[in-house]
Amino acid sequence: MSENEPPRSKECIVAYLDLLGVKEKILNDDDSETNLAIIRNLYDEVIALQNEKNPTLKIFQTCKFKIFSDNIVFIQELSNDPHGRIETIEGLFRIFGVVVDFQYYAFVKHGWLLRGGIVQGPLYLDDDIVWGKALVNSHYLEDKLAIFPRIIIDERLHQLIIKSPSPNKASLRLKTDSDGYSYVDYFNYMFIDGQNPYHMTPILTIEFPKIQSTILDMLSKVPKDAKSESKSIRAKYRWQINYYNGACKETGFEEYCVDPGLILSDEEGISE
Repeated sequence: MSENEPPRSKECIVAYLDLLGVKEKILNDDDSETNLAIIRNLYDEVIALQNEKNPTLKIFQTCKFKIFSDNIVFIQELSNDPHGRIETIEGLFRIFGVVVDFQYYAFVKHGWLLRGGIVQGPLYLDDDIVWGKALVNSHYLEDKLAIFPRIIIDERLHQLIIKSPSPNKASLRLKTDSDGYSYVDYFNYMFIDGQNPYHMTPILTIEFPKIQSTILDMLSKVPKDAKSESKSIRAKYRWQINYYNGACKETGFEEYCVDPGLILSDEEGISE
């Protein structure tokens, strides 16, 4: 942008994520620097993995990160330039790849759960400023509607995916929850291969025990008192267990399911 040219928003796909419980980790002086190092490593790992999986796409020339405290924003600018066209489905394909890797590694390696929202809309971005309707709307999905550790997608984008003829839409794996919101199905994205369902078996034999161990370790730290905040935390972990158990069943690895009853306090029931 030249010195006299006013800033202008561009059409973007924006994913706004919140690391659940990390605010408390930041405020804990004993853990603050340790968790800063985790965020730094996660950032580097996701970039390295995306560059390894998609070397020709050069995703990080167009997909930008902004990390501030316990919030992360992924931004994919769209373009109609015939020499470098990035339309909505292609933009979502790039965003999903980054978001899934971040969500998976944050959970499996560090026991961190994420909540978020994905939208399309106008956004202005430079080294100093992130501004626009897409940021506000994606934050609204995360803060007011997602509730559980899921990254929900704007319904307009969901319908666009359903109707799109693009072959890339097959990799945009979503699930629709009982409340009608569609969310990024990152276990499905990582573990299910529609072309060859058996080729993932050796990977799942390694990954599912790690995930099961992460969940059991997390459950040992979940509060069991009757405070409303504690009940809210337990509800989020129950959702995560049910989501994980669903992935185990879909891939034929039921033996790695986790009993949702492990998270119950005396006064609560369980809903599947």
